[in-house]
This record gives sequence, structure tokens and C-alpha cells, in this order.
Amino acid sequence: MFGNSFGGFVAMRYASRHPDHPSKLILSSTQARRFGDVSADRFEALGGAAARACYEQIYVHKNLTPEAWVEYQRLCTPLYNVRTSPFGPRRTWMNVRVLDSFTPASMNMDLREDLPAIRCPTLVLVGEDDPMTPPVAAYEILALLPDGVGRLEVLDECGHGTFRDQPELTDALLRKFFAE
Repeated sequence: MFGNSFGGFVAMRYASRHPDHPSKLILSSTQARRFGDVSADRFEALGGAAARACYEQIYVHKNLTPEAWVEYQRLCTPLYNVRTSPFGPRRTWMNVRVLDSFTPASMNMDLREDLPAIRCPTLVLVGEDDPMTPPVAAYEILALLPDGVGRLEVLDECGHGTFRDQPELTDALLRKFFAE
């Protein structure tokens, strides 16, 4: 089972409720709870005060209007990844209509109590430069998994969704994990 970003919340919840179902779990660029201050600081460092304010509108003040999401798409999502392609900076793209499913309750999820119930081998992937799901969140996930269940890979020069900035390395790590 693979969960990236918010999909990681879904994967963690499923694996904790059905510990005998997944044979392996990959948690990529995710967190068990929000690290609002850390993320806000990282967005500000990357995009200035406007990026911080935009992040806080969504994730602190819970302004989930389409206009706020459009502004987030403009100011914050370009900061998710660090590499560029021949076509310009890689960007995480969010469908604003899909984001209608985000609610204040879903944005306040805290799955720390769920993690000790996960029993399958779990690979936790995080980009060192990920502003949305910072490495501190991955370290917390690893610490809350049962002993011997989790393994953490922090990828240098990588942002949100390690497969975007480091596709070859991410592929190699996944292949190794699947083969074990």
C-alpha cells in the first residue's frame, strides 16, 4: 500500500485498522499530524512572508474557499519541489475542485495513536527540502511505529513527493523495499 501526502493519512489509518491486510506500506511525504509552525517557517524561508501568509490562510485559519486555494496554488505549490525540468520548475498541481473534500476536521487529523497498530514493514520516504511535510514529521512516524517495522529514507535535494525530484533514487528504494 502506498500513500503520498494526504494519501499517507489514508494509508496509515487503513494499515492500523487492518494490520493483516497490507504486506508492506510506503508512506511518502506525509505526516501523522500537521506541523503547522515548521511548515509555515519553511514556506516563508522559500517564498517570503506572502507564502507563509498563504499557507496559514489554508492550514491555520482554515480558509478553504476556492479563492484561497487558487492563491495557494499560485504561491505555495511551486515551492513544493526543488528540481527543474526542461519545461521549467516541477510543480505539484492541485485540482481545486478535489480540494473541496478538505475540511477543517480532515486538516486536523492526528494519527499518532494509530501508528503503533501497524504491523507490516513500512518504508517512510521524505524529501529533505519538503516544506509541506517536513522531515521532522517522518521522524515522528518512524518513532511511533513498533520496533523493527519502519525504515526511514530522507532524500537530499528533494521536496514533496520524492518521486518528483528524485525519480530514479525513489524507484531504486522502492524496488529494494519490495524485494526484501
